[in-house]
Amino acid sequence: MPVPSPKWYPTNLQARAAWHANNNAHAQAEGLNYGLTQANLDQIKDDNNMMQFIAGAFVTLEAFDKAWTEFRNGITTSAVGTPQFDIPDALALPGAATLVPNGIFQRVIEYREVVMSQLNYTTEVGAAWGYEGSTPQPLNPADVKPTITVEGAATNSHFSVVAAKREQADSFKVFVLRKGAAGWVEVATATGKSIDVHLTPQVPGEPEQMQVRIQLRKNNQDYGQPSDPVYVTINP
Repeated sequence: MPVPSPKWYPTNLQARAAWHANNNAHAQAEGLNYGLTQANLDQIKDDNNMMQFIAGAFVTLEAFDKAWTEFRNGITTSAVGTPQFDIPDALALPGAATLVPNGIFQRVIEYREVVMSQLNYTTEVGAAWGYEGSTPQPLNPADVKPTITVEGAATNSHFSVVAAKREQADSFKVFVLRKGAAGWVEVATATGKSIDVHLTPQVPGEPEQMQVRIQLRKNNQDYGQPSDPVYVTINP
């Protein structure tokens, strides 16, 4: 079964409907300049209408299924005397599109090959039509927020920190908040994705629970937001 590459064609239904709407708009305006025939353009328009119908129908069907599930659960499991559940409204699908021949995915692939084979084709044209994969853009530093996994060792009062979602960070600082402390205290710096941290217990010979978080660093400057804190217990 031919399926367009996920490098340039979306993988969920609603995004695919948006892709077809955009692709159809460009095809109708410019398609004759890129090797497509009028019959191709008519088929692209019909395929787009069908994709919009399918996407809308599934939204309606999912909402209908959810409503009936809530009704079934409510009327069977709710206690006597609780507010009455109403029978969901009858299912009403959006207006049906013209039925198209099987093979929408195959036609997408074939029309793409026609357009991309033209001498006047450019990557800018392909990007506009949806035929070129998008290049991921780096996150805005203000939106970068790492996640951490923290595990305490069975002995020797130390714990390990593994950082993920570091984006372009080149290091990170480890901070702890101990019981009774006035604030967070930096205890270590890592240049990789993980680090082992050893601390002296506040009460010798006793386990101690504390919170741990990290702050990413890039070029000796704070980068992004601190991670959410995680509890860990160090053991003597």
